[in-house]
Amino acid sequence: MPYVPGDHVHVASFGKGTVLDARNGDRYLVDLKGRSMVVHASQLTALHDHTPRRTTPIAGGSVDAASQLGRAHAQASIDLHGMTRMEAISALDAFLNDAMLAGLAEVRVVHGRSGGL
Repeated sequence: MPYVPGDHVHVASFGKGTVLDARNGDRYLVDLKGRSMVVHASQLTALHDHTPRRTTPIAGGSVDAASQLGRAHAQASIDLHGMTRMEAISALDAFLNDAMLAGLAEVRVVHGRSGGL
């Protein structure tokens, strides 16, 4: 079953999410509790809700509001100083997801080299 941005789905072993983008090879970018992941269509089950999808007009068509998640607030740099290894990994993961969704061609990651925990 083809999914479109804004569709509510259940991702096997992860839970409920929203399709953000359709990729090639039957893969979809899905938002799960504020995190994005690419999953194969075989891992998705449609959740039927009766709320219409809102669209945002753009030149030559429209884009679902769900596909715009993370694009408006994406920043071009992140500073990881003072974070533990796990905090930095989590922050960098979210930062890179937002940057990719925003279509940023280049980002800056400020990090340190020390004996951090």
